[in-house]
Amino acid sequence: VSKTWRDRVGLSEADVIKNGWMGTLKDETSPEMKEAFTGFNKRGDRREREACHVTADGEEIWVRTVNQAEFDIHDNIIGYVGVIVDITEQRKAIEQLRDRQDELRQSRDIAEAATEAKASFLANMSHEIRTPMNGVLGFAEMLRQSQLDEQQAKYVELIQESGTVMMALLNDILDISKIDAGLLVLSAEPFS
Repeated sequence: VSKTWRDRVGLSEADVIKNGWMGTLKDETSPEMKEAFTGFNKRGDRREREACHVTADGEEIWVRTVNQAEFDIHDNIIGYVGVIVDITEQRKAIEQLRDRQDELRQSRDIAEAATEAKASFLANMSHEIRTPMNGVLGFAEMLRQSQLDEQQAKYVELIQESGTVMMALLNDILDISKIDAGLLVLSAEPFS
């Protein structure tokens, strides 16, 4: 085991001789890493694994190992050669990316729910206001056809104009809510 690796995980040469270099493996990755040193049948077989080690000061570091067995002339395994690459920062970056993706999914879901609530509110409110507005316009038309003096006729005309503007606004709001809900149907009409 190289001095660089021993220094990285905080092992002395005596620790490695006594417990082996796999003594720093975190429990959940230990079986997988041990498996990386079994099943070599022929020259050129190699194993690649990722594992978590715990340093002497408790820091978790992730490594990718690539190892292969060394054979003697009788095809007996005489040792292993391997490369260990510290991938801790890569793992952290991947974890941060996953966390950010989760946050973005949650934000998207909240935004979609808000858009749906807004569209529903607009559609409901425009319908709820339209019904009494039709009543106001209907009664204004009845008043207009009755015996009114000049002043009263102006008032009724203002009621009708305001009501017509309000109905146009409600129709626009309803159209917007249909667009948001994907329910607006367009039809081709000739124009000049």
